Amino acid sequence: MFLRHFLQSLTGWLMASFALLLAGGLVFFGGNASRADVPLLEEVNFAAQAGEQPQSGLRQINMTLAGKRYRVEVAETPEQSEKGLMYRTSLPDNHGMLFLFEPPRVVNFWMKNTKIPLDMVFLAKGTVLHVARNARPCLTSVCATYGSQFPVDMVVELPAGTADKNKIIPGATAIVNVRRKTLAFTRQLYARNHGAAPVEGR
Repeated sequence: MFLRHFLQSLTGWLMASFALLLAGGLVFFGGNASRADVPLLEEVNFAAQAGEQPQSGLRQINMTLAGKRYRVEVAETPEQSEKGLMYRTSLPDNHGMLFLFEPPRVVNFWMKNTKIPLDMVFLAKGTVLHVARNARPCLTSVCATYGSQFPVDMVVELPAGTADKNKIIPGATAIVNVRRKTLAFTRQLYARNHGAAPVEGR
């Protein structure tokens, strides 16, 4: 009698324990997410840091703009142009980044993930067509765009205030020695990605 009562109690306890474990498992793995689908905090932070590094190692050249000499990095590929000066926390005076567009076309820039204000100088055939002054970093999901009304073949980004300080205005001239093979490479990339008719840059 005692043994039967003991076995009944043990069986009930085991069933109750199993039910609790099962319920706990259903709570933990509920929905569509499994434990493997939930990234660790350290993994998330590492990925964010890896994606928010400014690019480096770009070719640098000298250019003259409105009679002033600048040292500029050249964005020669779509990937380099796409990232531009994103995540830079500073940009020395008389330094900047040069974007090439071959064939010439109307282009638009934005300040997403850009941490410093910039002046954007839009050029065609060595002449300044338009200057977007003091473009501010974009801190929201919707960013303003800065563009040219007419097709351009180059855009130079400089520290904000440079255009006013050095009198960079429409009609000013630029002298820049860009490799022919760089322009040919840019033209080939555009034709491969967009076809023959230029419409808009980044």
